[in-house]
Amino acid sequence: GQHNNGCDLYVVKLSGATGAMLAGTFVGGTGNDGINIATELNYNYGDVCRGEIAVDSEGRPWVASTTRSADFPLVQAFDPALGGATDAVVFRLSADLADLEFSSYLGGSNDDAGYAMQFASDGSAAYITGGTRSTDFPGTAGGAQPAHAGGLIVSTV
Repeated sequence: GQHNNGCDLYVVKLSGATGAMLAGTFVGGTGNDGINIATELNYNYGDVCRGEIAVDSEGRPWVASTTRSADFPLVQAFDPALGGATDAVVFRLSADLADLEFSSYLGGSNDDAGYAMQFASDGSAAYITGGTRSTDFPGTAGGAQPAHAGGLIVSTV
């Protein structure tokens, strides 16, 4: 569908006792955020709206999702620019949702999407997963698969 006015992500904190809204905020730029409209990365049911939130041991929410905003708000970004039409994003808010503490793009020069995240059992690292069409997606030396091996599969059915 068309999203001519853009879409933003939002995070809401509810009381566990009453369900009352304790805090809420939007996070996004002027493009579409939180929706994966990269055709080659939304084959499966739910891929268009995939993303995840996890809360660390200090009560801070971390979010992995997708953006098409070249001006997504960045704080201490390890990847400071939108690389393709769509990039994954990861960000962390303060426990009261008042401050964006960390935010970065995650992607290469083609379409990328963030689908899920999880913390290491000791809380020492956050793991993000998603999909990429970028042959230059950032990696580190010693990775299990050092090069992009995928290709676009076209069905003639």
